[in-house]
Amino acid sequence: MGFGTWAWGNQLLWGYQEIMDSELQECFNLALKNGINLFDTADSYGTGKLNGQSERLLGKFIRKCQGLDYWIAYAQNEKINK
Repeated sequence: MGFGTWAWGNQLLWGYQEIMDSELQECFNLALKNGINLFDTADSYGTGKLNGQSERLLGKFIRKCQGLDYWIAYAQNEKINK
């Protein structure tokens, strides 16, 4: 089972505010506690100046959980020039 982070940073559809970050940390911790270790994120998760906010928060939360096994599913929204 996976945990989607689309709402993290999405003010338009989910009403995200930075004051919610501690609650999101609690949700992340609860997911880990219950055996969820697959997290879905993308650079477009977040709106406007918060684009990529889900990635930033996920990175912040994961850094606090050293030694745990986890997987990250990621979608790139921008074209990559080679």
